[in-house]
Amino acid sequence: ATRVDAIDSLRDGSKGSAALQSVRLRGALVIGQIALTMVLLVCAGLVWKSFAAITRVNPGIQIENTLSLVLTLSPTRYDTGPKRTEYYRQVLERMSAIPGVESVAFTQTMPFMWGIPATFSIYGLPDDTAKLPPAFYDSVSPSYFSTMNIPLLTGRTFAETDNAQAPGVIVLSQSAARKFFPGEDPIGKRLTLPPGRQQTTLQVLEVVGIVGDVPRNGLNADTPYQVYASLNQRAWPFATLLVRSPLPVETLSQTIQRAIWEFNPEQTISNVSLVRTLVKQTLTQPQLYLTLFSLFALLALLLAGIGLYGLIAYSVAQRTREFGIRYALGAQVRDVIRLVIGQGARLTAFGLVLGLLAAAGVARLMETLLFRTTAYDPLVFGGVVFVLAAIGLLA
Repeated sequence: ATRVDAIDSLRDGSKGSAALQSVRLRGALVIGQIALTMVLLVCAGLVWKSFAAITRVNPGIQIENTLSLVLTLSPTRYDTGPKRTEYYRQVLERMSAIPGVESVAFTQTMPFMWGIPATFSIYGLPDDTAKLPPAFYDSVSPSYFSTMNIPLLTGRTFAETDNAQAPGVIVLSQSAARKFFPGEDPIGKRLTLPPGRQQTTLQVLEVVGIVGDVPRNGLNADTPYQVYASLNQRAWPFATLLVRSPLPVETLSQTIQRAIWEFNPEQTISNVSLVRTLVKQTLTQPQLYLTLFSLFALLALLLAGIGLYGLIAYSVAQRTREFGIRYALGAQVRDVIRLVIGQGARLTAFGLVLGLLAAAGVARLMETLLFRTTAYDPLVFGGVVFVLAAIGLLA
C-alpha cells in the first residue's frame, strides 16, 4: 500500500499542479527566447561573414600615404581647355618639387566619392547595336596610374604628347574592356561619344590601354565600367589633386595647400582627405549593421541563457518532493539528472527548430544587405545551432 501511495503521490507531483502550469508557461517563453536568439545570431553571423568578405576586396588604388584635395578653377580666368591644361601642368610640376613628395597626379573625379557617367558607342556599328552600357568617364593626368598603383594590363597609359593636337585616346578598365569587346583585343578599337559641354562635335576615341579595375562605388558594390581620358585632351574646371608621400598627414596637407596658394592665392581648395579615409567611409553602413546585429544577438543570447537556467532551477525546486519519491522508489542520481537535462534539451530543441524556420525567412529578406555571402550559409546556421545547443545543455 505504501508503494502504491508513493506512485500516486509521484503522479500528483508531476502533473496537474498549478506549479506545473507555471513551468509550462515559462517554458513557452524560453522557447520563444531561444528562437529569437537564433534569428539574431544568424543575422549577426551573416553580416559578420559579409563584412569579412568586404574587407578582403582590393580597392584597386593606392590608399596608404596618399592625400586628395579638390581644386576648383575660376571660370573666367580658366575659361578654355588649354588654359586649364597648362594650369594643371604647372601645379603638378610645383607639387613634385616639394621635398618628401613621391608622386602627384590629377583625376577629374575621385573614386569612392563620386563620378560622372557617360554612354559610349562602338565606332562603325549601327546605332541599335553600337550603344554600350554607361561607364564612368574621368580625365586623368599621365601620372595618375603610377601614383595610384593601378596596374597596366595591356597597351599603354597616357603620355604628355596625348594633348589637344593629338588624336583622342582613352584607356579602359578591365571590366569595361571585357564588356565592350568580349572575346576581342580592344587595343586599337574606337569608341564614339556624343557632343557635350567639352566637345561640340562627335568624338572618336581610340583605345590605347587596359588597366585594373577600381570598385569606386564602394568595396561592397559591383565594380563599375570605367573609361579614362587624358587630362591634356579633356580638362575640366575642377579636378582632384592626389599626392603620395610618407610625410605626416597634417604636415603634408599644410605644405601642399601653402604651396598652391603661393602659386595662386585665389585657388579654392576643398575636400582635403586621406584616400584611406575615403575608402573606409564606404564601410560605414556595413559596420553599423554589424554593430547593431551583434549587440542585439549577444543580449538575446544572454537573456535566453538566463531564462533557460532560471526555468530549470525553478522546475527543480518545484519538483523536489517528486525527486525524493523517485529516490525512495529506487531511482539513481543519474536518472534524476537525465530527467532534468532532458527537460532543458527538449526546450532547446523546440526553440532551435522554431528559430531555424524563422531565421531562414529573415535571412532571405536580408539577402540584399549581404556581400558575397549566401543567405542560407551552412557554416553560419550550423555554428549558431551548435552554440545554442551547447548553452542549452550548460544551462
